Amino acid sequence: NAPSTRDASSTPGRQESPRGSEGSADKPGSPIAALQAESRAKRLERRACCIDAKDLCGMWTDSFGNNVCVYSVDAYSANLVATMSNSCRDFNLPMHRMQNGRGWKCGGATLESSSIHELHWKFPYGRTSVWKRMAAVPAPVGYVACTPQDVQGMIDTGMVNQVPNGDGTLAPQIVYTWLPVTGH
Repeated sequence: NAPSTRDASSTPGRQESPRGSEGSADKPGSPIAALQAESRAKRLERRACCIDAKDLCGMWTDSFGNNVCVYSVDAYSANLVATMSNSCRDFNLPMHRMQNGRGWKCGGATLESSSIHELHWKFPYGRTSVWKRMAAVPAPVGYVACTPQDVQGMIDTGMVNQVPNGDGTLAPQIVYTWLPVTGH
């Protein structure tokens, strides 16, 4: 039997990079790494821009321990407000589409990526807040469950009171009504 004349690059399991220096594509600052980073950024931007105002509405919890209620204050436009609630206080943050129409802002944060169940907000100073959609919770006995869609419907049809915010805008004030539950 004649000895094999295959070189090391044709050995099974061994692969060389296109430029011949292994790992150069993975090094930070390389042209390929820059293109990969740009591609990732575009994918994130596409995911953030494709969410509609109606998909943002509802109840969320954030990674800072707040409950977040997102609702529209105008039945005819996507004029959203996020009310953040924690044990100390509640505060309202305006939400709006970015000027280029390719994403959302909430207060000072920009929506980085999203799904129907999770939102990733990035602040200018680098911190991130992750919002997770709250599961529907059954109402206690004696109450009728109200879904986020029900709340949005009440806002859309004007079935809530409009009260002035400190900044001169109006915000919905939802009135919780106790409804007796009768026997089946």
